Amino acid sequence: MIKFEAKGADGLEVSKKLADFPKEKPSLRSLMGTAQQAQGCNDEPGALRLYEQALKLYPTDPGLLNAAAWFMLTAKDEKVRDAKRALPLAREAVKLTKEADGNILDTLAKALHDSGELAESVKYAKLAAALAKDNEEIVKRAEEYAKELEQRK
Repeated sequence: MIKFEAKGADGLEVSKKLADFPKEKPSLRSLMGTAQQAQGCNDEPGALRLYEQALKLYPTDPGLLNAAAWFMLTAKDEKVRDAKRALPLAREAVKLTKEADGNILDTLAKALHDSGELAESVKYAKLAAALAKDNEEIVKRAEEYAKELEQRK
């Protein structure tokens, strides 16, 4: 795995590091680990490029789909944050896991919420909370979305 070090206020230029990957198909673990390192060094555009590369190579991995969608939903950089782009990734991850993973359902709920689809967001948030009862953040988010929907009525 490539190790990054932050250089100055602008962070990293991950695209230059992509050339360091071996000629054979990089492992999903390596790509995701490197993307997370880039995030940690505040290079969200570089992390996004790594997620995009990983999605091209591993388009049916629900963990990757979920991680990329969550990243696009929570990025600090407004140029990277994109709920509309995250939504199909989150939907596919839910489909692949047959609605059985609370964390993945939570990502879909957030993508729907952030895309303005509040009623459907509440549906998936409640499913997520039911499956991840011990996760306070997921349960709290489900309650907040339901309250927001009720207030809009």
